[in-house]
Amino acid sequence: MRILVTEVTEMHKGNYCVAGWSFENGTMVRPMPNGAHWTAALLSSHNVTPGAYIEFNALGQPQSAYPHRTEDTLIDASTIKQNGFFAAPWLGSVAPPTAATLHEAFEDNVRNNSSWNGFLQGVYVPFGAQTRSLFAVSTPGQNLRFFQDQRNKLRAYLVDRI
Repeated sequence: MRILVTEVTEMHKGNYCVAGWSFENGTMVRPMPNGAHWTAALLSSHNVTPGAYIEFNALGQPQSAYPHRTEDTLIDASTIKQNGFFAAPWLGSVAPPTAATLHEAFEDNVRNNSSWNGFLQGVYVPFGAQTRSLFAVSTPGQNLRFFQDQRNKLRAYLVDRI
């Protein structure tokens, strides 16, 4: 399987989640080397960064719960190869599908745990929801706000039409 890496997220110190777009399957994929998260050493040894194409032998789906079951893919870590960087068109007829809202992206499975000044807080997809866990939202740039929280982490705020 070959994917375009779109995200590399640090889950815990030294543990990373990699996600990417499979043009051949037309879906997002979260490869899990030998059934686990990626280490910093594994990322570095294969130069896995957003924009890289990587190839690997897929071994199937893990026994995980929804919504992660839709993208998690067990892979053989010994077969990982970085195979160049993004050069294919991302727009036009080969573009991945996008949604106009979060509710559309996650098939009306979006929930929240509170609201503040008319804005939803703690937005999530419930454990067990039979929907995808990764998807792209296409929104005008003015609907995004970036800021740093109290712990100096970069956060994004999305003005969404629910």
